[in-house]
Amino acid sequence: MLEIAGNEAFMAIADGDISNQIASGDLVAVVSGTWDAEAAQSAFGDGYAATKLPTFTIGDDQVQQGSVSGYKYVGVNGFSEQSGWAVLFAEYITNESSQEEFFTQRQSGPSNINVSSSDAVLENVAQAALAEQSAYGQVQRVGDKFWDPTATFGELIAQGSLAVDDEAAIQEALDSLVEGVTAAIE
Repeated sequence: MLEIAGNEAFMAIADGDISNQIASGDLVAVVSGTWDAEAAQSAFGDGYAATKLPTFTIGDDQVQQGSVSGYKYVGVNGFSEQSGWAVLFAEYITNESSQEEFFTQRQSGPSNINVSSSDAVLENVAQAALAEQSAYGQVQRVGDKFWDPTATFGELIAQGSLAVDDEAAIQEALDSLVEGVTAAIE
């Protein structure tokens, strides 16, 4: 990761700023998710494409880059004073019409089975790439203690704050990362 981040072709982009960077015309490729597909299509035009993450070499082996996958979960508390409204809300955001509209506006993968098997979704470049990458993904199961330590670790790498040959600093950063993500939730 340090070697990749140290390459002059690498650009660290702040979370939430990828669409702006794509629109600037300064990028020729980017690793992101379907939430940035519309910006990429608009900026790249006929040159727009999407695919799974690439492989990289470790020793003599080609290793497929993995990823995490997630989903939005809607739960209804049956003991709530407003459980009837909660059920209506859950039905509304998961129904075929709402899921189709959400996909149309955001190119986000629909959870509704009918919409997810529609020609529009199956022919979508970003959704096809996501489906291809899903074989190498792990379901995202992290708590609140995960994000801050991983962001700090990623920033150390992206900003070049760690040297490839400084094993002590790398180990300290890794230890801090592990300590942060395994900390008890208060």
